[in-house]
Amino acid sequence: MATLTSILTDVRNKLDETTSGQWTDAELRTWINEAARDISRRSETLQSTSSISVSADTQEYTLPTDTLRVHRVEWRPTASSNVYPLEYRDFNSMDTVWWSSQTTSKGYPTFYTMWGYPPSLKVVLYPTPSEAGTLKVFYYQHSTDLATDGTADSSTVPVPAGYEDLATTYCEMVALRKDRDPRWQEARALYMDTLTEMQDRTRRWTDQGDFIQVGQTYVPGWLWGSEW
Repeated sequence: MATLTSILTDVRNKLDETTSGQWTDAELRTWINEAARDISRRSETLQSTSSISVSADTQEYTLPTDTLRVHRVEWRPTASSNVYPLEYRDFNSMDTVWWSSQTTSKGYPTFYTMWGYPPSLKVVLYPTPSEAGTLKVFYYQHSTDLATDGTADSSTVPVPAGYEDLATTYCEMVALRKDRDPRWQEARALYMDTLTEMQDRTRRWTDQGDFIQVGQTYVPGWLWGSEW
């Protein structure tokens, strides 16, 4: 993965301005951060996990502040090594599950729902945990901005390896658009084409097809009608 310095240098080479002139280094660093955020939002390639301590009789917990979207939640009680995957339900759909016992039913959680938005997005468990444990959250995260004053130039830009040129092209697009140079449209077309290719290739990080359970039988996803 590339550092802020290497991408900054690459951007300046593309813009044919090796030293600060039309565009300052701080300005380009800001655009590199924008690029990383845009790539993480569109592609959901920054996958992460987080462990959240659960207390008995407490139903709601705040998810990581960098959460973009949750993929999976698992529950493990402290007194056991067993792991229980939780089933997601939309908040309104939970009414058919908990009825009037939303906060009174207690036991091992089997469902989860969410409410709010990052950085204060809440996960709501049902039934309410009857004992302490741990939630393991698998989620897609948005990128974290790097300092634009030069102190973070040796830090890695959070873009998947092999696609660092996306950040370069994004910056080229924004710089040319600011300069009212019509070539920004060519840079945008290249950015979007490469981003689409990245989304197609990194959706599952493998070329192997998945299997879908139909009744008691497992069949390849492509045979059932969809690989995803």
